[in-house]
Amino acid sequence: MDQVFNLNQSPHDFEHHDHAGGAVITADTASAQDLGTLLLNSTGEGISGTGMDGNCTLANPSCLKLLGFESDADVLGKHMHDLVHHTRPNGDPYAVQECRIYQAFQEGEGTHVTDKIMFYADGTNFPAEYWSYPVEHDGEMVGCVVTFVDITERLKQDEELRQTEKMAALGKLAAGLAHELNNPAAAASMASRQLLESLRDLQSATIELTRVGIDHQLWGSLVEWDRILQNRSSEATNFTTLELSNHEGELLDWLDDHGVEDGWDFSGTLAVAGIHPDDLEKIAATVPKDTLGEAISWLTKSFTAQDLAKAIVLSASSISKLVNAAKSFPFMDRDAVQNVDVHQGVEDTITILGNRLKQGIEVVRVFDQELPRIMAPGSELNQVWVNLLDNFKDALGNKGTITISTR
Repeated sequence: MDQVFNLNQSPHDFEHHDHAGGAVITADTASAQDLGTLLLNSTGEGISGTGMDGNCTLANPSCLKLLGFESDADVLGKHMHDLVHHTRPNGDPYAVQECRIYQAFQEGEGTHVTDKIMFYADGTNFPAEYWSYPVEHDGEMVGCVVTFVDITERLKQDEELRQTEKMAALGKLAAGLAHELNNPAAAASMASRQLLESLRDLQSATIELTRVGIDHQLWGSLVEWDRILQNRSSEATNFTTLELSNHEGELLDWLDDHGVEDGWDFSGTLAVAGIHPDDLEKIAATVPKDTLGEAISWLTKSFTAQDLAKAIVLSASSISKLVNAAKSFPFMDRDAVQNVDVHQGVEDTITILGNRLKQGIEVVRVFDQELPRIMAPGSELNQVWVNLLDNFKDALGNKGTITISTR
């Protein structure tokens, strides 16, 4: 059975016809004022009226309940700002002249605020959202009406949602970090095992050279060529697969022509090191013919051992870089305000999400090098960078360009 009340109707107009049962319900004894009071008493929001002097003129039951007062006698005639709205969230005094509630009748405009606190009767406070609107009578401002709600539960739910989002972002980071760490860790592990074997081979090659009795001058020459091999190795990475294969074939032919046994075992390593047949000719010119094989073997094994050691250093450096990047994501301390380098935060995020961004995605940086550091919750900013980059990656698929600019 539905009832509709129009506060502009006269009391005799309030009646309800139940056509099914034939009964007629009238509200002859009701009045618009009674119905208004009923509505005020039934709403869940706190509602209070304030006169031009700032004193309370009305307080509905929800207002009293939300504020912790026993009856309206505790608030009627009292200055509402001094009673429940006297302090800012940071603890500073809140002057009534600055109060946005009072702007409603001071400036004749309504206001809506979501981030203030109000005080209970016992002096404790709660987060509140409120609306304040001016009240006029016969064209004259007579005060304002304030509606407010306790948003403690809402803020709790918002925080739970943020925690859920935080854990989701942390999960992405953990997965990305695990993948990024796995590659250098696996490379370091493999290189370490190979280095142990290579050191044994180098020791054997050194003993063999000593056995054939090379002199001090020849040792000096081999050590110098060993240094040259290490320098050449960085340049050799520019070879294409086909060029490297052809280069290896040329070296193998030279080794076979000069009677070096197991030349196939050396040609690949020498090719990677960037050694050419002309270099081997120079080595051969300084080494007795009967010890050329041993000298080539020693140089090859020395290069292999040092190259593996470099691989371990490079892998360890990559792991260290990833760990340092991960340290900038203190999600459990998300509210801590820090002196933040925005560029470093972006770079750390790119490092951790490196695997996802390497799949055909180019990241272009257009950074304003004059950008100052800022005071901000650094971990929350990093979470923003994670979400943005992850969304851009999903939008681009496996190919495209992400341009990051700062100013």
